[in-house]
Amino acid sequence: MIGVFSTFNNIRKITVLGFVITNSQSTFAYSFIFSEFFKIMNSVPKIIVTDEEKTMYYALKQLKAQGIFTGTHLLDMFHILRRFRKADTNSTVRQYFRELIHASNKTTYRKIFREALKEVSNDKEANLLRNFDLYSERYCYSQIEDNFVGIGISNSCN
Repeated sequence: MIGVFSTFNNIRKITVLGFVITNSQSTFAYSFIFSEFFKIMNSVPKIIVTDEEKTMYYALKQLKAQGIFTGTHLLDMFHILRRFRKADTNSTVRQYFRELIHASNKTTYRKIFREALKEVSNDKEANLLRNFDLYSERYCYSQIEDNFVGIGISNSCN
């Protein structure tokens, strides 16, 4: 696995701060990688944006519990949307998914999700929606509120 640590500079250009190559995607490995990065940079970022890798989520949660990471962890919707677009061809399902990612809170999200499951025309479409349920255990974010970023939603995951 290759990980890239990057930021925006003062003229909104991406600056690579560092990278890591590892053969382990364990919670321990990610905790170690993030801890060492914080030490090297002599600071902790205010925001970390990751894909939906479960062990990365648990590593940051562990570092938060230890008081090492005090910032906000956000989920990057770009990768999820890209996979969804490859899997979906139905405009109704796509419209519901757009509504889901723009839901203002978990209650609204669940309401839209139930409505979408009733509306879709077959099991294949229903299964597609279930596979991309952002509050499911697959994404490991069922216990946190509103942590999507990149599509107009950028709330903290505490």
